[in-house]
Amino acid sequence: QQTISILIESIGLKDAPTYIDPFVTVSLVSKTGISKEKTQNTKKSNRVEGKHVIFGQTVHIQTPLDSISCGDAIFFEFKHYKPKKKYISTRCF
Repeated sequence: QQTISILIESIGLKDAPTYIDPFVTVSLVSKTGISKEKTQNTKKSNRVEGKHVIFGQTVHIQTPLDSISCGDAIFFEFKHYKPKKKYISTRCF
């Protein structure tokens, strides 16, 4: 069975150095908005180059390629910790 592997190299943000414990959540969602598999998180990054948070991590979609339907989508959510509010915030997707 064929699967999808995605290299998450980096994300460019104008305020990249300001994020604490940033990571990316990856999910496969049906066209009706239902999650098709368990979400996956990259490891937290502690590396910034200019305006880019560097991850250099590969995520493997567990659903076989032939089970992914037209209209399904893979979402990438950039998240980080906010110490003042003590929670994880989604910056963008």
